[in-house]
Amino acid sequence: MEERKLRLHLIRIYVVTIAAILAALLAAILLFSVREIEQKNRETFTTLLTALGDELQTNNIVRHSELRRQEQENRLFLLVKDNGEALLYNSLDSTGKEDLLKIIEQAAREEGFDTQSLPLTNARRTSPVRPYSVNGERYLGAVSILPLANGYRTLTLAQRLDASWSGSVAFYCILYFGGVFLLGGVGVMLIDRALQPALESRKRQNQFIAAASHELRSPLAVISANAEMLPVVTPEGAATAGIITAECARMSRLIGDLLMLASADAKSWTFIPEPIELDTLLLNVYEAYVPLYRKSGCTLELRLPENSLARVRGDAERLKQVLGILLENALSYGVTQDRRSVELSVSTQRQRVSICVTDHGDGLSAEQKAHVFDRFYRADTSRREKQHFGLGLSVAQELVALQKGTLDVFDTAGGGCTFRILLG
Repeated sequence: MEERKLRLHLIRIYVVTIAAILAALLAAILLFSVREIEQKNRETFTTLLTALGDELQTNNIVRHSELRRQEQENRLFLLVKDNGEALLYNSLDSTGKEDLLKIIEQAAREEGFDTQSLPLTNARRTSPVRPYSVNGERYLGAVSILPLANGYRTLTLAQRLDASWSGSVAFYCILYFGGVFLLGGVGVMLIDRALQPALESRKRQNQFIAAASHELRSPLAVISANAEMLPVVTPEGAATAGIITAECARMSRLIGDLLMLASADAKSWTFIPEPIELDTLLLNVYEAYVPLYRKSGCTLELRLPENSLARVRGDAERLKQVLGILLENALSYGVTQDRRSVELSVSTQRQRVSICVTDHGDGLSAEQKAHVFDRFYRADTSRREKQHFGLGLSVAQELVALQKGTLDVFDTAGGGCTFRILLG
């Protein structure tokens, strides 16, 4: 489980980093490319404006066929006026032409380039080249005022820009997602290769823990058996025997937890799925733990719904084991001098079964809740609780995950903690 989380975390960091770097790089390249295209379009437009102005200024006769050819070859709209009067010329594609050219003339007039007034100088005057947008099309436009020997001519010119930049955007988007996919795949391979030694080491560690735990059980059994004989041999050995027996039991629980976690890491846990009658299972768990709670001066309550619960598929013994861990944990950490009750309840939430163990103790802080399922983590080490090693909740979470469920914790209203198992 932890290896999978680590792998996913590293992959997520790698992919996000690669995606951000590629996005920044391709965005810079695209921006530079768009600027280059716009600069090239302006240069081309300026060249056409100058060439057409030269021709109109030097030739008295304006050939309509030449104007139409220029329009078709260069995606132009143009309007030529002699002394403020427009020539009788229409382009083949005149849709929106008049409105566009009027907009360009108006913009030029606002900048001091009036096409209706005789120029005060014999020098050609050309308005700045500006971008325009009409009916979803993008254009460049400008006005050129051309002095003649017997008056003046004006040329209002617009050039429709092609969508090459939008094609570049599509290309770079494809390049971006393809790059993220390919580099992500390479990154996953590298991460798996980098993690392989650590996984092998973890595997050997788990094998060692499992083997050592099995081997430790035999001497523990011998020590415990001999401790039971001490009161028989010497009456004063009773106290010593009690200490040895208690510590052997504590050691045995630790070995059992280590074996469980080693089995979880090695994916070798036995799991026997079967239909479970939760009512019966909870009653059995309740009856098993009521004496323990009474002995500690605490109350264990069982809350079942009025309607019978639907069966869930899982391993009944493993589920009992989880509930046992939660109930023992609540008894050790979830009761205070004033509030000494724990509730075991079950309900149905959106076609899922929710089993809760609720206490009314001191509760957990946000930081403690974030680490409460970590191995060897104990929320309150000051209690020096010798019966717990910080492994129980880790084991419980692994067992619930084995049954395709989730185990989480949240605050109880009024104080305390509620551990919830969701199955189904």
